[in-house]
Amino acid sequence: MDAAALERILRPTNPTVEQERAAQASGRWKEYLRERVPPPSRLNFARRGAWQAAYDRALAIGNSSEDRDALIVELWYCENPDDDTSHAWTKVVAVAFVDDSWCLVEKAPLGRQIVVARIEERRCSFVMPARFYAPAVKLP
Repeated sequence: MDAAALERILRPTNPTVEQERAAQASGRWKEYLRERVPPPSRLNFARRGAWQAAYDRALAIGNSSEDRDALIVELWYCENPDDDTSHAWTKVVAVAFVDDSWCLVEKAPLGRQIVVARIEERRCSFVMPARFYAPAVKLP
């Protein structure tokens, strides 16, 4: 399995991953955050202040990238916290890292393969307008 195919399985919904990598590699992360969600007009003091606070918090969280060795397999998974008898099993891809941490990726079609890979794990923070969240989500 090549790197592009593995990335499509593990990150199927991130259309901006290449822009994020380029901004991180070139040291333009601050500018990238500002481009992604530009600040509101200077005349809108309340929104401008909220945006600035979110932008400052995103910069404080920062971004990082590290390569980690992992074993990647597809397996059946069932979360049954209340001893419900419905048995809602689903196929997931399990990514087990060498430091004993792991993550599950749902609806990832790995098939009958076992992959040993060195993968890039990236952590980054974003500024997102409140309108992108569902109405039921309580935002601070």
